[in-house]
Order: sequence, then C-alpha cells, then structure tokens
Amino acid sequence: MMSIDKNITDALLMAYHNNELDDKNKRAVKAWINESTSNKDIYLDLVKVWERSAELKPAPVAVDTDMAWKNVINKIDVSSKRGLNIRLKPILQIAAVFALLLTSFLVWKSTQKSDSILYAGIEKTNTVLSDGSKITMNVNSKITVDKHFEKDSRTISLAGEAFFDVKRDTSAPFIIHMPDQTFVKVLGTSFNINNTENETSVYVQSGKVEFGTAKTSIFLTKGQQAIYDHNTKTITQLTAEKNESAAVYWMDEKLNFEGETLQEILVTLETIFHSKIELHCEKAKNYAIVSSHYAETLTEILTVICTVHQLKMEIIDGEEPLYILKCDE
Repeated sequence: MMSIDKNITDALLMAYHNNELDDKNKRAVKAWINESTSNKDIYLDLVKVWERSAELKPAPVAVDTDMAWKNVINKIDVSSKRGLNIRLKPILQIAAVFALLLTSFLVWKSTQKSDSILYAGIEKTNTVLSDGSKITMNVNSKITVDKHFEKDSRTISLAGEAFFDVKRDTSAPFIIHMPDQTFVKVLGTSFNINNTENETSVYVQSGKVEFGTAKTSIFLTKGQQAIYDHNTKTITQLTAEKNESAAVYWMDEKLNFEGETLQEILVTLETIFHSKIELHCEKAKNYAIVSSHYAETLTEILTVICTVHQLKMEIIDGEEPLYILKCDE
C-alpha cells in the first residue's frame, strides 16, 4: 500500500464521513478510499458499523408530559360549548391513559440495553471489557458484546482475529461465538483466535481453553494450537507446539528464535508472511537458529539467516515471490 495508509485512521475516516475535514485532508482521504477496492470496502464497513452502533444505543428520550397534554387538548373539538362537560370528560380520560402509557413505554425503552459492537478498521485496537478482560483486535475485525454480558455468562461474538487476556471468574464462563457455530469457552486464560474464510485457529498462551462446536470439542493448554476446517467440519490439534512469537506476531511484530531448526523456522516464516520458501541445502535443515527480529521484512530476516549460516538466497519474482535458500559452495 502507499505510505498514506499510515496517516489514515478510523477517526479520520469517520470525520470524512461526517464532513468535518478541511479541503486538504478531505482530498487525501478521498484519494485513499479510491486507491483500491479494499480501501473502499474498509471505509464502507466502518460507516456501516458506525451507523449500526448509533441505532443500537439510542439516546434517552425526554418526555414533556405537560406539552403532550396541551397538544391533546388543542386537538379536541370544543367549538360548541353546549354539552362540553359531557363530551370532554371521556375524551380526557382516554387521553390521560394514552399519555401515561406513552410515557411508561418511552421510559422503559430508554433503559433497555443493546448489544455493543467493537470494530477495528485499519488500526489494531486495544479494549478492556467491563469484567476487566483485555482484548487486542487485529485490523478488519469485529466483536459483538452480548447485552447480558456478566450476568450468567460472559458472551461475545468474534469475526476476524483477536488476542484475549480473560479475567478469571469461575461463576461466569467467558464464551466466544464464531462462524460455523464454533466456540471457545474459558474461565480465565490468554489465547489468540484467527477466523478466515476457510478455517478458525486457536492458540493458547496460558491456561486452558475449550474449542469446538456443539457436536464435538477439545481442550487445549499452554502452547497448543488447533484448527477447525470450515469445509470438512473437522477439528485438528497440531502435534508440535507452535512458536508463540509466530502466533501473536501480528500484535507486536516480534520474532524470537531460540534454537529451533532452520527447517522449522522456514515453516513459521511461511505462515507469518504467507510466502513460499524452499531450502535446497540438505545439511542446513538442522541448523539451530538463534536470533531476534522486530518489524523486519521476510527478505531482511532471511538475509540475516543466510549471512550467519553461509547460505545463498535467490528470489524469483511473481504474483507470490518464491524464496530459495541454497548452500554457499
């Protein structure tokens, strides 16, 4: 994306939507929106959530009963004074009952709670729920907090990716509903959930997590990961522990390799950067990798590894670049 992305925030997009920007910023935001289909989709999704949130939380209505009463009286035909008391009494009684019912309804309506919606557009978002649980949402993610949250259970829905640090409460389990009727249920723990079109993955950083559907579920503990395939409707628990820094890389862009083999590291990097990496050097497969990286590109990380372990790197350009590591002979 262009560098302008760094300057376009959710707040700026909503200010543009509400026509609150000066001409210079308005042009910049408009250019960014029209730059690509994905940018336009982000903007439109944000507008939808903004408008829906406004509908979900209506402002309390102030009822002026005196004025309502006067309006009722003014609409009564009292042009003929003859028989006024006879006609007016039942009408006033009906009007009084109507005004009372209307006032009661408006007061009741203003006290009703609705589901709350949390949305992360083009920026990662940190949120603390009313129970003290902390959530970090990845971009283009949405969380819906149930209006009865904290009563009998702490229930929310997730679309996208988020990291949860749930405050322990044995009397109210924390339940996350996701697409395809999948769910995660915990009492208090920290974990990452990632929903995509084809799968939902859960990685547990600490504690114990129940993950699955109404028909089948499994329990995961620290360092374990499982994936639910939306096409086959099956859950698979990965046999090897997932590198923690890889599971939550999107949060802090930090990678710490502490002796994993080069072959294992390359699988991790393929997952993080959605790229293909081939190792054409048999003896290098079991090289122990010890290195730390922060906000580096895949090319930068592989360059460091190749320099330290005397390997050569070839990059074949294409719609999806191919990285090939070879022995330096």
